Amino acid sequence: MKAGLARIGISLALAAMFVSARPPATASMQYAVFGMQAGVTWLEAQQHDFGTLRQGRPAAHRFVFKNTGTQPLIIDNVRTPCGCTAVEWPEAPIAPGDTAAIVVEFNAAQTGYFYKVIKVFFRGIRGGNKLVVEGSVE
Repeated sequence: MKAGLARIGISLALAAMFVSARPPATASMQYAVFGMQAGVTWLEAQQHDFGTLRQGRPAAHRFVFKNTGTQPLIIDNVRTPCGCTAVEWPEAPIAPGDTAAIVVEFNAAQTGYFYKVIKVFFRGIRGGNKLVVEGSVE
C-alpha cells in the first residue's frame, strides 16, 4: 500500500515539474524551419471586444503584427468560423522587421452575443495563430 502511494506521489511530482517547465504563453512565436527563422509578434492584443454594435452596421478591427524572423513572412491562409466574419490580409511577403495587418470585419446581421475565433496560418510556423472578436448586436 505504501509503495503504491509512493509511486503515485512520484508520478504527481514529475507531472508538476513537466507542467511548470513549459514556457509561458506569449504573443511572440519563432520557429526554425528548414534552416531559416520564421517569427511573428503581435503588436496589439489578439482579442478585440467591439462592445455593443447596431444590427446591420458592420464593424472592423486591424490586428497588427511584425515579422521578427530572418526571412520574408508569408500568410498561407486565414480561416473564419462563418460567413458573418470577413478578413483581409497582405498577399505579398512581409520583409523581416516590417509590420502588416489583418483586418477582421464582423457583419452584425444577427442580434445577440458573438465570439468569433479566426485562425491565421503563416508559412514556416506550425499551427495557427488565433485572433478573437467578440461583442453583442442589438
